[in-house]
Amino acid sequence: AEWQESRSQALERDGYQCQSCGMTEKEHQERFDTGLNVHHQTDLAEFEDSGKANSLHNLETLCAKCHGGEHPFSED
Repeated sequence: AEWQESRSQALERDGYQCQSCGMTEKEHQERFDTGLNVHHQTDLAEFEDSGKANSLHNLETLCAKCHGGEHPFSED
């Protein structure tokens, strides 16, 4: 529940738009058939407290492609 609230707040703050390339939620739905991603700027593993990891200042909205660029080990 905490993550979902933080995720919603990040999406709203960022105007439902990728903060890297500018892709909108609508464009993302059409291209990837799913909503935009919310990325932890500092990885979850770096935090002892998930509440701090999920704080709004540590989150940014990214499209799947840009999010994949933040995680080179993952697939687009």
